[in-house]
Amino acid sequence: MGAHTTSDDPTKYRTKEEEDAWAEKDPLKRLKGYIEHAKIGDFKKEEELISQYKKQIDSEFEAAEKHPEYKLDDVFGYLYAELPDELKRQKNSIQNFLGGVK
Repeated sequence: MGAHTTSDDPTKYRTKEEEDAWAEKDPLKRLKGYIEHAKIGDFKKEEELISQYKKQIDSEFEAAEKHPEYKLDDVFGYLYAELPDELKRQKNSIQNFLGGVK
């Protein structure tokens, strides 16, 4: 239900009322309600599990943030024997944006 990208503004094409209506139809919320109603599971440890998963996700995110930057040639250089024109254009555009980085 979130924005598609960091540059997306869902308020341009979706109202608060629409978001609220869809929040009530959230499949995860509905599944949890079904499980509780059918008495086929419980959620006594849910908060503890969520806390553990958040810690794990934060740890993985921090590790990813510490990963050394990729060389631009590594991003474009290993998929095709010869780089297609469109990818050449994209690589050139990024090089220009980054100030001639290789």
